[in-house]
Amino acid sequence: MNTTLLLLKHLIPALEAFRYEMEEDEAKRAAAKARDPTGVAEPKSNNQAPSLEPPGKKVLNLAEVSTMLGMCKLSLYKLTSQRGIPFFKIGSRLLFDEQKLRAWMETHAVEPLAAGRPSRVGPRTQPQRQ
Repeated sequence: MNTTLLLLKHLIPALEAFRYEMEEDEAKRAAAKARDPTGVAEPKSNNQAPSLEPPGKKVLNLAEVSTMLGMCKLSLYKLTSQRGIPFFKIGSRLLFDEQKLRAWMETHAVEPLAAGRPSRVGPRTQPQRQ
């Protein structure tokens, strides 16, 4: 019985604090609705730091580059370890500058063969054994 009273003694102030926070949130929502009765205001994103990138510059993560290039993440890890693709790291995160990545893609583009041109120079021949 004594432990139950002790528990209630600590639990009641926590519940009151929670109720107070809920009432504050409700008051903020009501004030926001009074300012914008249509309810079309842009939602605020919590937990997002402001972007430190200059306007027009985009930084992509590994998953976005994987989707963009149609490559699996393992292949991208291999390319970055061989320094075969432009990237930078912040901590352990691999990040890619979109402009540099697009320039890299341009330099690695393979032009299609001209129409009517054969794909092989000549017939394949096996070396003759003597």
